[in-house]
Amino acid sequence: MAPTILRDYESTYTFLYITTSASKTLFDTVCIQLELEKVKKRRLEREREKEERDREQEMMQREKEIEYFREWEKQEDSVCFHQAVS
Repeated sequence: MAPTILRDYESTYTFLYITTSASKTLFDTVCIQLELEKVKKRRLEREREKEERDREQEMMQREKEIEYFREWEKQEDSVCFHQAVS
């Protein structure tokens, strides 16, 4: 009788071990998927932030160029005015 009980115990233990291992593997897989989603979300966030910074830099550069052209235009008008008066 003892060998049968031992075999039943071993098969129950094996079943529990396999079930626990499968659950751990599933849990690990879910954790990895969640971590990947976090990483992807953060990457997209960084890309959006970079695009925003690039747009702001581009706008600032345009404003500098506009201001430079205005100053150049004023100087040009001033030189033309002085030449016309002279």
